[in-house]
Amino acid sequence: MKKILVMGGTEFISKAVVISLIKRGYCVDFVTRGLKRVDFDGYHQHFITDRKDKEALKNLLKNELYDYIFDVSAYTKEDVENLIEAVDRTHLKRYIFISSGAVYLSSNTYLKESDDRGFNENWKNYGYDKKLAEDYLLELYNKIGFPCVIFRPSYVYGEGNNLKRESFLFDRAEHSYPIVIPVSGATSVQFIHIQDLVKVLLATMNNLQLDGEAFNLTHPEIIEWPTLIKTIRQIVKKEFDLKGISQEKMDQLNISLASFFPFRDLTYLLDSHKLAAYRLPLPSITLKEGLTKTYEWYLAHNLLSDIIRSEEYEKVVAASKTIDDK
Repeated sequence: MKKILVMGGTEFISKAVVISLIKRGYCVDFVTRGLKRVDFDGYHQHFITDRKDKEALKNLLKNELYDYIFDVSAYTKEDVENLIEAVDRTHLKRYIFISSGAVYLSSNTYLKESDDRGFNENWKNYGYDKKLAEDYLLELYNKIGFPCVIFRPSYVYGEGNNLKRESFLFDRAEHSYPIVIPVSGATSVQFIHIQDLVKVLLATMNNLQLDGEAFNLTHPEIIEWPTLIKTIRQIVKKEFDLKGISQEKMDQLNISLASFFPFRDLTYLLDSHKLAAYRLPLPSITLKEGLTKTYEWYLAHNLLSDIIRSEEYEKVVAASKTIDDK
């Protein structure tokens, strides 16, 4: 039986990876800081430590041998370096690193895996630190053939998302409360549903072509903010006003985008054709299909919030203009 280590395991992507591996019959260990309750079973070992503590990580993993490692919780080069130095690589067939599309320099067009990466003011250190972690892995591959593969997802959404993104919008739609979007321009973005992401990640275990490669990971559907909100309305089946506010008005009110909208207002498009070239499965869940699954999950788990109003949000609503979109 293949033995697998997952870094993370109690939140969103890492949890979905662990549960999917368990369902497929693998022997799964995972490492967390122990801050969240584990509400599933079937795993082999749950190691609790801070991965930034190199010696503690070494002590935990010193007697373990893994065929595959899924690293979901690394944000910096040091995170990756600590783990690779801590684990016995004798049996390791592949190290799968979850990076981000935020590693690329800013662009209003499709980004390919070969495009320039670096510090992007929109994503700041989050994207740059992921880029440095990628560089470390690719250097190891070039020096010693370290069997790594890198994935750069777009916005990930779906059941279990711990980030207040789609749930933020569901909460307001459920209460027929206005949703405000930025109207600075025709922003285009992409999404990938958690089930599609996990499907691609797990497919890497039986694909011998992938070492030293990086892949963009997204559904190809292009979404603009009005389309996103209209899709929410169709799913929730509630009437509410769609409003827009300009950057100029936000500046006048000294209000940040994050106070009323759960995404960055920038074009974020990834060319994902490379997946097919390497015989990896293509994301197939459309935004409407994925958001429907997600909304049903929130309802089933009673996770929608009654706390949708705040003084700052009310100020934004009052200053915005209704968009005739119905």
